Amino acid sequence: MNRIYIIFIICFSSRLFSQQVSGIVTDEDQNLIPEVLVFNMKTEQKIYTNLAGEFTISASSNDELRFVRRGYERNLKVVTSQDFNIPFTIIIIRNSHEIEEVNCSAANGKFRKRCEKLWRHKIGC
Repeated sequence: MNRIYIIFIICFSSRLFSQQVSGIVTDEDQNLIPEVLVFNMKTEQKIYTNLAGEFTISASSNDELRFVRRGYERNLKVVTSQDFNIPFTIIIIRNSHEIEEVNCSAANGKFRKRCEKLWRHKIGC
């Protein structure tokens, strides 16, 4: 009986010391971002933000939370004691993708004439 009681205490003692932190995830333009993976690196608990970009996850002080979404750069936050009192905001930055340069010199004659006509019209020639 004592073994079961000890195992019960050990299993749930970590839950007693962890608390909930909450916040929202936005992009650099303050748009709320849904379906962002919020991952606690210490406990390996993961959740996703709701449609309003909000989340709540169990954490302890000094736990590292990672925020991941396709098309955005990863972000992380180390939980502090202040984070348990006030929801915080995480900003994730959209990945920039460079596209291949387009060479207009290889364009056919009709396309080139249309481009030149449009260009002259825009600059008032």
